[in-house]
Amino acid sequence: MRKYLRNFILISGLFLMTLIVFELIMLLVPNRYSYKYNYVKDHADDIEILLLGNCHIEDDINPEQIGSKAFNMAISGRNEVYDKELAKRFIPQMSNLKAVVMQLDYRSFGFGREKHNPRDYKKHGGFESTYKCMYKKYMKLDVDSWWYWSEIINSELNYKQRIWMDKKDAIECALSGFVQLMDSTKNEVWQYWDLPRIYDTSIPVDQSKYEELYECYNTIAELTSAKKVRFVLLGTPMLKTYQEDMVLEVEGEIRAFVDRLQKSYPNVEYYDYTRDSLFIPEDFHDASHLGESGTVKFSKIIRNIINNTYAEVSH
Repeated sequence: MRKYLRNFILISGLFLMTLIVFELIMLLVPNRYSYKYNYVKDHADDIEILLLGNCHIEDDINPEQIGSKAFNMAISGRNEVYDKELAKRFIPQMSNLKAVVMQLDYRSFGFGREKHNPRDYKKHGGFESTYKCMYKKYMKLDVDSWWYWSEIINSELNYKQRIWMDKKDAIECALSGFVQLMDSTKNEVWQYWDLPRIYDTSIPVDQSKYEELYECYNTIAELTSAKKVRFVLLGTPMLKTYQEDMVLEVEGEIRAFVDRLQKSYPNVEYYDYTRDSLFIPEDFHDASHLGESGTVKFSKIIRNIINNTYAEVSH
């Protein structure tokens, strides 16, 4: 029995040591999180337009279409709480910042009223531990400070392949932070891929979840206001199939959410392109993300908004 325990402790120790060594080695391998974090940290004084948010910013807006001093720091799947923490860390030190751009997603307004959408082909969830791991390890965000989320145990991203990739492929985005969704990779059910959850508005809003979301946007609005910087919120374009599952009452809640922000912070702007007829089916990669032609259209619109030459505000 004593020999068994000694061998068990020895094997466990070797496994733990291997895990620690691997975790340390992975710190030297580029990835999207470390690249975007380090870029903003190293170019804080150069960036004039900072794009925050999730995939609807990362995949839909090409900073190269906006200007050489724009950077897309958004990452797919990001919860707004991480944007809040990144904004707190970087905005105060960005001396030439002119505007922060971020999505205001319909999908963020469930507040406990969400139900499964039988038309949606995409499997959602399952990456929560991945995000906690990558943000803590590579962006220094201690949202779960009491626990270390090991990359090898928790991350479902391609850490094994990254070891063998060159830097350009390993970061999985353009140097501007943009991720282009290629038309050639559209799946057969692209029109029904990534539809919204069904919101049952007969169920009361979970007020604590609402206030948590509002606090995220309020913090960024306060930070940008203090620096006299524009805070541009976007309703990004959605395919007709996505629009069909949206609830008008919830869209009204989004507008009220913006109105509440704007009462305290006049620097907050809102442009809603969710149902904009300018975007045709060929512009989309799936139900809620733009493809090659769509990103060109949308990026030019954002450029015009930033340059104050075009501002079609949806009311």
